Amino acid sequence: MLLNVCALRCACRPCRVLYGTIVTQLGDVDDVIALGPGNSVPVSQYVETSFDYQYAWRGWVVLILFGFFLTFRLAATTGVSKLNFQTR
Repeated sequence: MLLNVCALRCACRPCRVLYGTIVTQLGDVDDVIALGPGNSVPVSQYVETSFDYQYAWRGWVVLILFGFFLTFRLAATTGVSKLNFQTR
């Protein structure tokens, strides 16, 4: 099951966008949140333990998202330029 979740997280673009958003916005916040009576943790630790999001991976997230963009942009450009079936 863990392998499937990891594969989904790497291959799914919306998952990668959410990962990047949460990590960049909440990954370095040290404010304390209360999870229950007598149980409080910093936000960064909560994000890391609950979602297994690593703040150090934010650079990889940017590279993966840029790779998605570049791959689909090149595919669209190739499709428009090389696969033109209209003839006069």
